Amino acid sequence: KEAGYDRPRIKLLPALQIGAEIQRSRGYTDAQRVTSEMLDGFDNSQFVCEHARIVTDRGVHVCPILIEEPDSLLGTDLQQATQADYAITHGACLTCYQYGAICSNSSLGLTSGDS
Repeated sequence: KEAGYDRPRIKLLPALQIGAEIQRSRGYTDAQRVTSEMLDGFDNSQFVCEHARIVTDRGVHVCPILIEEPDSLLGTDLQQATQADYAITHGACLTCYQYGAICSNSSLGLTSGDS
């Protein structure tokens, strides 16, 4: 509170086995993917890629975690991106499936007067 935060929080993220983590430990195996069976009855709105896009100087990407993956680019503008479908095929997608939308900042909707 001394630093100006009424409700300081910390966000712990699971390790994503991409980027430098591949060299440090290991990457995802081919078996570490979300399957259609896993999505049966699953609430896809839990994935950020279901309802959000990331805009960079290279274009519009499906996911903030996958912006370095060439196939994450949905188009050069929002119109192209809204017409593009994306399959949940990366190992990082499995981490989001297991732990929820890890890159989103979820909130309980509490106001500063709530305790």
